[in-house]
Amino acid sequence: MRIKMLCLVLLVSFKLFAQKTKQVVSDDLSRNTREIYNVLKADNETLEGSYKTYTILKNDLLQEGFYHKDQKDGFWRYYTNKGVILEGSYKTNEKIGIWSAYDAQRKLQVSYDYTIKKLLFFNQQSSDSTTYDVINGTDTTKTVLERPPVYLNGNTWLLRAIARATQYPDDAHYATKQGYVIVSFTIKDDGKLANYRIANSLDPELDKAAIKAAASIEGDWLPGILNGKPVNVKYQVPVKFVTNRRYPTRLIPASSILRGGVTIVQ
Repeated sequence: MRIKMLCLVLLVSFKLFAQKTKQVVSDDLSRNTREIYNVLKADNETLEGSYKTYTILKNDLLQEGFYHKDQKDGFWRYYTNKGVILEGSYKTNEKIGIWSAYDAQRKLQVSYDYTIKKLLFFNQQSSDSTTYDVINGTDTTKTVLERPPVYLNGNTWLLRAIARATQYPDDAHYATKQGYVIVSFTIKDDGKLANYRIANSLDPELDKAAIKAAASIEGDWLPGILNGKPVNVKYQVPVKFVTNRRYPTRLIPASSILRGGVTIVQ
């Protein structure tokens, strides 16, 4: 009897939800993405319910989660074609509880509890013993850190996000200008980012696009640690431009890894 009542309640709830919302499918050909989500029938601008993004060409799932009153709410997962790279929960657009970031082999990179503000796990590889540029006022010193800066969404997410945020300038594309731009920035001792600069230039227009992409990346950082204290550290990320004539405004993601303060481009 209880099972029947529970099923009835769930059915009624689903019908009421369906009466209040409608599904929307939206394609962005320039980014090769398809969004499938629900909005309120009374307000087409307000997201309510499940949300998913796929690639158009291969129908690969990129992200899935839920919205409530136009804000992220509940459990979210983010993917590459090799599996989950980031997962955790939101409450009114704010991350709560434990979030986990994974590499392309599905190995845990970072685990952080946003509720208690504590780093639970960080896969500090041997390459993270690389020297960093530590900035103290006007002085810069190369040294090995006790802990390098930590991007809480994981480096797999970072490289993918930069690639997806980068727009290939038309003139540079049609002139078949391609290669790598290395963007440098400072991760301050409070985890904030500043001083975006070009460490390796390729072309003025591509340089601008690379800095714009790097500066647009959202997500939290933990500062580098030296002698038990947070310090200002110079960091670098690669942006790869490769001509893709079939989709001229699409960027082919960099096949790169971040190793400490040094970017290794494969």
